[in-house]
Amino acid sequence: MKAKDYIRTRDQRNFCEAFVDGHLCIDNNMAENSIRPFVLGRKNWLFSGTPEGAEASALFYSLIETAKANKLEPYAYLRYIFDKLLLAATLEDYEALLPWNLSREQLAVPNLVTCG
Repeated sequence: MKAKDYIRTRDQRNFCEAFVDGHLCIDNNMAENSIRPFVLGRKNWLFSGTPEGAEASALFYSLIETAKANKLEPYAYLRYIFDKLLLAATLEDYEALLPWNLSREQLAVPNLVTCG
């Protein structure tokens, strides 16, 4: 009943957009599933040592999950960017290393199984 009341109080045009455009998801299952390992490990990461350590963990976690979402094998992706980071000099160089700007072929690991 709450869901129906929620829909009635919202702008119907935005709600109907999900049914018009088949590319839009009507749930957030993909996002929830991608954070599940992080939530399960939260107690293990409670003691990161410093705020900077926690920030570094979050950064790597975000990169790994984004690589998975872009059908890249996380280990191969991290290995690739660690090699290329030393050569990056401009913002464009760094942007080129983001997961959505790379393909499996660029990572040169043709027979690895993708995660996710």
